Amino acid sequence: MAIAHASRQVAIAMRRQGRHASATDLLTHTAQHLNADTGHPSAAVLSAYTKLLCTALQDLASRARV
Repeated sequence: MAIAHASRQVAIAMRRQGRHASATDLLTHTAQHLNADTGHPSAAVLSAYTKLLCTALQDLASRARV
């Protein structure tokens, strides 16, 4: 979970620097490695997975508006 949290924070900083594609790649790559879509993930894994993907989607949506 610490890696997911750190990746999200790094991606947010990357977005603020205009590195949107790299930030989205980091977020989605980290989310995929949580394996939340297999087996019975814990609530903590699902929470981290959701936060990562929501942050990626927020970035994509903000870029679409510009």
